[in-house]
Amino acid sequence: MNRPGFSLLELLVSLSLFSAVTALLLGSFFQFEGVGSKLEQTTNLRQELRNLETLLREDLGSAVFLTRLAGAKAEQPNPSGILGTDLQEAGADRDRIDLQIHSRGKFFNGFKMAYNPELFEVSYYFDRDEQGVLGFYRRESFFVGGPLDSGGEAIVHRLSTRLKGFNLTYYDFENKSQPGWVSSTEAPLPSGVDVTLVLEGENGLTLEQKFTLNLHPSMGPGGTWGSP
Repeated sequence: MNRPGFSLLELLVSLSLFSAVTALLLGSFFQFEGVGSKLEQTTNLRQELRNLETLLREDLGSAVFLTRLAGAKAEQPNPSGILGTDLQEAGADRDRIDLQIHSRGKFFNGFKMAYNPELFEVSYYFDRDEQGVLGFYRRESFFVGGPLDSGGEAIVHRLSTRLKGFNLTYYDFENKSQPGWVSSTEAPLPSGVDVTLVLEGENGLTLEQKFTLNLHPSMGPGGTWGSP
């Protein structure tokens, strides 16, 4: 009595069909996994962009020019307002900005909140650490007088290692643009600033964020806005 079974040819055909179906399923799985990974990376980059934009909006919106400190009538005039430097490295915009802000410190722990001076010097700039990794940094210092980019006890935070481009364009009160800015009694603060941020993730994925700030801060004592 012959028992039913599979011939060698039928077995080979079945194995071939199984292999083809498995390859299709695995291909779809890895394709779906790749899309999910890219989506997650894009979401993370967008969140990082939002965080950077929030910090920049708050600081630039609080920029102040102290006429008593930097004005012509001051006994020893000191820099005040905004010092914007147009910089490039490896073909990428990597600007620097140093400014005084009339705002409570965000990271400074040297003062109790009841005695927070509400006047800080803040810097945004690129630098490389000891391992040569490029980072985007924020410096915050309670120090009024002398250079805007140094002095006093400072708190420095590395905000990002994925920011590759940072470009600022400043507008005067005649709506003329310029790549840098140096505050003076004749031109204390710009009327507005265009900001461009470029983040680069894994596998060359890049995201760009552009926004414009109209600078109309609430000035503290001794502050001025616009033409003197």
